[in-house]
Amino acid sequence: MDPGTGVRRALPYAPGEWTRLVSSVVTGLATVAGAARGTSLPRGLALECGRHLVAALGPACRPARPGERYVSPHLVYLTVDFGDVAVLGAGARDLGARLLPPGVPGPAGPSPVLDPPVTGTGVALPVLVPDMTLVHVLLDTDHGTDADVVRRWGADGPVFGTPPPEALAAHHRIAARVLTLWRAGLAGDVPAE
Repeated sequence: MDPGTGVRRALPYAPGEWTRLVSSVVTGLATVAGAARGTSLPRGLALECGRHLVAALGPACRPARPGERYVSPHLVYLTVDFGDVAVLGAGARDLGARLLPPGVPGPAGPSPVLDPPVTGTGVALPVLVPDMTLVHVLLDTDHGTDADVVRRWGADGPVFGTPPPEALAAHHRIAARVLTLWRAGLAGDVPAE
């Protein structure tokens, strides 16, 4: 990613869950890249996106170091290339469209796959789509000026003192949005874009 081209995003602190989600995203993008047909993404673009997201999401997978203090609730702030976010969204849509036969309702309807196909990693393909969608929604959510305020006061990482009330208020607004999306995504109710 070129300096200055990324967007700042906030994610819930859950290193173990992020390790699993990153694996799902990479597997999903590799599955889309390996599709012979039915995808709008060039193979190289999907694979490159997977590599970029592994690097960008690395901080979310890292446990806090002993002695580090964070503003509560603990969020992980990171920078991601918006182009990669768009590719991830397209990959999730392509994979979802391949798994749902025409005319079959979405998640609220009957399951279109009784014996879900399994990837080479042993992960059922239908699990990848909700994981990719959750990560996409979180990375696509713009926190506006709140993210700028938090960053300006150094409250977007380990803190050495108490950030001013303005930064704490911005952090709490971001946390409310992020944790609502996180809980909905883990429950399988990720809002549509």
